Amino acid sequence: MNIKNTLLMLMSAFMVFACTSDFEEINSDPNRIQESRPENLMAPALYELNRLQMRSAHRLSHEFMQYSVQTNEINEFHRFVIPTTESNYLWENYYTTLTDVQDILLLGEKNEAPNYIAVAKVLRAWIFSNLTDMFGPIPFTEALKGYSDKIYQPAFDSQETIYKALLADLEEANTLFDEGKPINAESDLLFSGSVNKWRKFANSLRLRLLMRVEKKAVMNVQAQIKVMFDNPDKYPVFSSNEEAAVMYYSENLPFVNPLSKYREFEFNGNRGLAEAFINTLKTFNDPRLELIATKTSEEEYTGVVSARGKGEGIPESYSTYRPELQATTQSGIIFPYAEVEFLWAEAALKGWINSDAAAHYQKGIEASMAYWGAEMPGDYMNRPGVTFDNQLGTLIRQKWIALFFCGFESWYDYRRTGYPVLAIGGGAENDGIVPTRMPYPSTLQSLNATNYQKAVEMLGADDLQVKCWWMK
Repeated sequence: MNIKNTLLMLMSAFMVFACTSDFEEINSDPNRIQESRPENLMAPALYELNRLQMRSAHRLSHEFMQYSVQTNEINEFHRFVIPTTESNYLWENYYTTLTDVQDILLLGEKNEAPNYIAVAKVLRAWIFSNLTDMFGPIPFTEALKGYSDKIYQPAFDSQETIYKALLADLEEANTLFDEGKPINAESDLLFSGSVNKWRKFANSLRLRLLMRVEKKAVMNVQAQIKVMFDNPDKYPVFSSNEEAAVMYYSENLPFVNPLSKYREFEFNGNRGLAEAFINTLKTFNDPRLELIATKTSEEEYTGVVSARGKGEGIPESYSTYRPELQATTQSGIIFPYAEVEFLWAEAALKGWINSDAAAHYQKGIEASMAYWGAEMPGDYMNRPGVTFDNQLGTLIRQKWIALFFCGFESWYDYRRTGYPVLAIGGGAENDGIVPTRMPYPSTLQSLNATNYQKAVEMLGADDLQVKCWWMK
């Protein structure tokens, strides 16, 4: 059976599994996996996770972080208006996909397949970290136990509990990966069966999550990052664009760029690229601009003001996403190599590792340029605003550019660091404050009311200005 037919069969199975949305059904069912194998669930899980990643960027984080602006009044995410239906969607879809990942873990244990156990632990860490960073306390310890333990109203865990468990899982995954045992290449849509790349993903993700909780002394972040940097053979991370967690799509259904299924109006017909993003790239004379943005009818690059007041006009002609970004083969970014270099740069800047922050910073920029197919100008690193000045804001601004279309990552960074500095328009809601979290789904108040109230007590309030644990 060739790869295309295999993918078609796997994705057909995915469409069946993905139909479940009832709260009580978002749990692993051991009966449905008795005769299955872990590799059979990898393709649907990976495709769905990257679909959520790309949708999140296009619809939400690009609006929060001033990459793009919706130009009609259908949604007002750029004004920080977030309906609970959006929370419902993200919550249900992430938890539903977790059932496939949990089944990969159970099947890996049943078949004594350590690589699949490790893959599942990496994907669990990626999904749960997104959920808790979006919402705060979430069901974790008791999640996905409806069938096994009849827990249909799971308790919510604190972010501290969740992060400690996820980091431990990633540490364990690093030791479990065994290059002497195969991962099925046809079902592995991310790394084509490369155990080494999966191991690097585990450690790169661990580095990302450690930096996320840098403010919490209890997490001992500085020491853990130093150990990782000083022991690259034990803790290998991405070291090139070719190794990074990027999903490369084909021209053949069903394995195509999820955004290619959007109508043109939905993708870029009702969106302009934000003035902040456009002007930053224009100021730096950045070659990535022409690969990302369209020109106006005047052959200029013009952005739209984020959080403009209602009724305020927009330019008659403005830049938007290039249509190539909607091509069936346009890749999807889960974890770019550039991010690893920016993380090392930040660690070096803070004196946690014995390395050159400026060198890592430059490697991050070079990696992002190369990913987008841009030729980096010879004088780029010497341009005002680009030259490394040992300031975190300068570093994060370039990281923000590099995290274009990378899920919620730049939003998480903004909440952690306060960078990049963004001018907030006069039409912004939420007191002009970029949301610090998503509101809990409205369904929780009826389906898991007691535990929902306990979670709100942990947070302080279920609103968009409450700081999560790692922000404090």
